[in-house]
Amino acid sequence: MKIEIKADKDAILGGPDHIAYLKLELRGDGHAVLQASHRPSGRIPVDEWSGCARAWSASLSPGSYAIPDFAALETLAERLKHLLALVSAGRSAWDGSNHDAREACAKIDKLLHMAEWWDEERQVWDADDWLFELGYLGAAKDYGLRVESNEAAYKAAGTKMETDALNYGVILVNVDAVLQNIRQALQADAKEDA
Repeated sequence: MKIEIKADKDAILGGPDHIAYLKLELRGDGHAVLQASHRPSGRIPVDEWSGCARAWSASLSPGSYAIPDFAALETLAERLKHLLALVSAGRSAWDGSNHDAREACAKIDKLLHMAEWWDEERQVWDADDWLFELGYLGAAKDYGLRVESNEAAYKAAGTKMETDALNYGVILVNVDAVLQNIRQALQADAKEDA
């Protein structure tokens, strides 16, 4: 049985409003798809909900980020082939008593929940978390930002922040929001000093 893998090796999945997840789908025609994606929190795709396709999924914690690891997904797909073949064979005569297919379904579910399908060499951090120890005023100082800094200075600071993080294997998200928070902190600090 062939399993199609759908994943963008450079996609950043998850975040505050989405849940990164891994989904294995077996359609009635025997076509299987293993997909790393994300969905809005609290929503289940219609084909899973309706039962049009047999599907298994495993999600990361809400608010977390992941980048798919294609090699890990390929290895997982190889481990799933035999189990999917059992499910597919049992599906045509499914009456609830097909022990091999039921057991294979349980093993598939367990494998998906145990799988480490994300890239462990590239971490994704919210820029706010990256700068936590510095605080906004400390970050402003480190990146040369002042109350009177212009947009070009903020853009350069954001680029430098991303570069610094990449040196540690970290990809930052929400950099623009952090830059806005730094600007607001500088403005508030200036008002207090006035």
